[in-house]
Amino acid sequence: MAYMKDELREEDSNIEQKLKETQIKSEFDYQNLFNDIPCALWVINFSDIKLYIDELRNKGIKDFRSFFKNDPDFYSTCVSFMNIIDVNRAAIQLYQAKNKEEVLQYLNDTFCKESLDLFLEGIISIIEGNLPFEGETIIQTIKGNKINVFYNWFIASGFEKSLSKVFVSLHDISDRKQIELLLRKERDLVQKYLDLIGVLLITLNKKGEITLINQKGYQTLGYEEQELIGKNWFDNCLPERNIEEVKLVFQKLVVGEIEPVEYYENPIITKSGEERIIAWHNTVLTDDIGNIIGILSSGEDITERIRGEKKLANQMYLIESINTILKEALRLDSEINVAKMCLIFAEELTNSKFGFIGEINEDGYFDTIALSNPGWEACTMEKTAAIKLLKNMEIRGIWGEVLKSGKTLIADDPESHPSSVGTPVGHPRLTSFLGVPLFYAGNTFGMIAVANKEIEYNSDDQQAIETLSISFMEALMNKRAEIKLKNAKETLLEAQKIAHIGNWDWNIVTNELSWSDEIYRIFGLAPQEFGATYEAFLNSVHPDDREFVTKSVNEAIYDKKPYSIDHRIILPDGTQRIVHELGKVTFDKDDKPIRMLGTVQDITELKLIENELKKHRDNLEELVLERTRELELANKKLQLEIEQRIKAEKDLELFVYAVSHEIRTPISVLVQSIDNLEVYGEKLSENLKSKLIKTMSRNTSLLSELIEDLLLASRIERTEIELKWENYKLFDVLKDVLDQMEPRYKSRGIKIDTDVDINIQLFGDIKRIAQIFRIFIDNAIKYSKERSLIKIKVFNKYKGEFNPKSIDGVLIQFIDNGIGIKKEDIPNLFKKYFRSKDAMNIPGTGLGLTIAKTLTYYHQGEIFVESDYGKGTTFSIFLPRLEEQP
Repeated sequence: MAYMKDELREEDSNIEQKLKETQIKSEFDYQNLFNDIPCALWVINFSDIKLYIDELRNKGIKDFRSFFKNDPDFYSTCVSFMNIIDVNRAAIQLYQAKNKEEVLQYLNDTFCKESLDLFLEGIISIIEGNLPFEGETIIQTIKGNKINVFYNWFIASGFEKSLSKVFVSLHDISDRKQIELLLRKERDLVQKYLDLIGVLLITLNKKGEITLINQKGYQTLGYEEQELIGKNWFDNCLPERNIEEVKLVFQKLVVGEIEPVEYYENPIITKSGEERIIAWHNTVLTDDIGNIIGILSSGEDITERIRGEKKLANQMYLIESINTILKEALRLDSEINVAKMCLIFAEELTNSKFGFIGEINEDGYFDTIALSNPGWEACTMEKTAAIKLLKNMEIRGIWGEVLKSGKTLIADDPESHPSSVGTPVGHPRLTSFLGVPLFYAGNTFGMIAVANKEIEYNSDDQQAIETLSISFMEALMNKRAEIKLKNAKETLLEAQKIAHIGNWDWNIVTNELSWSDEIYRIFGLAPQEFGATYEAFLNSVHPDDREFVTKSVNEAIYDKKPYSIDHRIILPDGTQRIVHELGKVTFDKDDKPIRMLGTVQDITELKLIENELKKHRDNLEELVLERTRELELANKKLQLEIEQRIKAEKDLELFVYAVSHEIRTPISVLVQSIDNLEVYGEKLSENLKSKLIKTMSRNTSLLSELIEDLLLASRIERTEIELKWENYKLFDVLKDVLDQMEPRYKSRGIKIDTDVDINIQLFGDIKRIAQIFRIFIDNAIKYSKERSLIKIKVFNKYKGEFNPKSIDGVLIQFIDNGIGIKKEDIPNLFKKYFRSKDAMNIPGTGLGLTIAKTLTYYHQGEIFVESDYGKGTTFSIFLPRLEEQP
């Protein structure tokens, strides 16, 4: 056993020795490999920096980029924590050092602004766990030279958590940068040449990405320079409707399936969303062995030319449409057909699906004149119901805006328009709308509208329909005038039959005379059987009237006198008729008569009636005079009623003013008190709360009293008041009133002195007696000076000047030393709404004394007034002692 242990121990020693030798050899091989790597390589221990970052994170730092940028000591701190394990031979050469020690000695001197910025981003990548990290920067050698390098940081396997072994490689890319600079200069020079070209120039790779575009291209597309490089041409620069189609052609082109089209036109879309039409010339780009690598296209913006050509074509079509409308309107038999023809042209001019024309009727509603056939075809409503909707339509919705504003309206999303009210069930959906008002005689007559153009309506569409609308209105009104004239002629002929009026036309130069059919009938002839001449006409005139007719005609022709005569004619059967003739002569430039137009009316029956009427004329004149006298009396009565009404309206105006003034004060107090309770309720003392509640109660009572006065005045006016009769003690009623009004007179420092026998008993309505007392006490308070004295005296079984009939009763006097009443105002005191000029600034409705007097009268009593103006007033009320209800 001991032998075996020694043998094992010796074997372990040998294995350990071999492992050491292998490790030494591996380290030697690694060091040789590390030094022989052609790129500069650093091995750095970042574990202390990691601890530093973890400490900052524990302190709550989250935005390390901002923290590092604001910390001036960050770089020096990180460099001091950075432990460089090794650098290889290529790194020593790159930094122009003699040896590794010199590199480490002058490490801080090798950092410049660019390398420090990259160092910051590298640290951020470590914090965020985004290694490996790479980038381009500039380093500074120990000798002060700057070199462009490509930077790459990566963690050695097994050191991901500690970061104790991180490789940093640097590749000298100065030569590449120089080449890139030269290429950039060449590219910029080529770009300048390309920018001088007055057409768009673009190149696309096989993916359809823009690899080159000149200045003209940027200007046309509305992008900034370099903004489109690398972007997909089709997705960014073509209208959505064209993308798939053009992409498919391009894909076939770049794989060689089709030959490039030398010239074609297609729309592009600018950054702002505007479409432009470009005429392209294309060629494919190939590499050295002939493989297609892209496409080169030069394009000319022909938008304005296309628009001009299209606009010219539209204008030509518009002119042709206008000529056709004006021409065909003469042939068409109805205004509906004229409107339908106009709609056809309007739809074609704007590429619309359907349209309508209508007018505002006399009642302010909308009547549809015509609806295009495509409109009917698209409508799924039952036709009878649809037709009903076309008349007397309420003017609303987006089309109603056209009629209300009198302005053209374009809505390319009608459903979202603020005025939209939707469409009836079955009505075709509106995707776009153009409405143009129609004008006639300076007013909005109606409108013409088209809808559902595939693309948006524009100003050209608006101008075309507005121009067309003018011609349409001319054609429509001409057609209406034509129809009206035709109807008028037919009506005239019918009217001539009914009224026995005919018209004639005499050509004085040729002596040709034409009669309407009715004149033939008046003269007892069949129409057109008479060889009409002036002489033939005279032969039909009664022999005794021919000289008068001839003289009247000559005076009209030669003396320009009015031609309006009555004369007799003889019919072929010998019957005599009486006719009335009116005529007017036309003269040429030399003032010679050339034509005479006139009318003939058979007035035989009228003359008979006229004679009958003459008999009644005198009687009628007398009746008129009598009726005139009656009307004059009625007029005077009406004038008196008007004056009374005006006075009543003035009284009402004063009453409304007074009532509103009276109501406003207690309401304002109530509102303020309620606000105070709501806002400061919890902060107010119980005493203040109590005062506020008392104030609210007092003003509520004031409102109640005022409303009671108004209601009572209304009942009195209609004599609807009823009294509740019972026995009462006068002292108790007066005391209740004074208790209610105590806050009112005490607030002004007024004292009320009473002299009342508590045992006086009367019979009456307690509530109404209290109202009488309240009115006189309230007046005494309002018209008395502050801190003055009001006296109330009661005389039982009073016999004196205020009891002229000497009956048993009580006199109550209310005595104040207020402003007093002028003598001229005393007779008006008890009139409804009366307010003296001295009382205009004192609250009141002018109803109180009226109510008091009426209620006193109901109790068989009387009121007397004594006043010394400027010193005071005494109101005396005498109430008889009643035994039962009167």
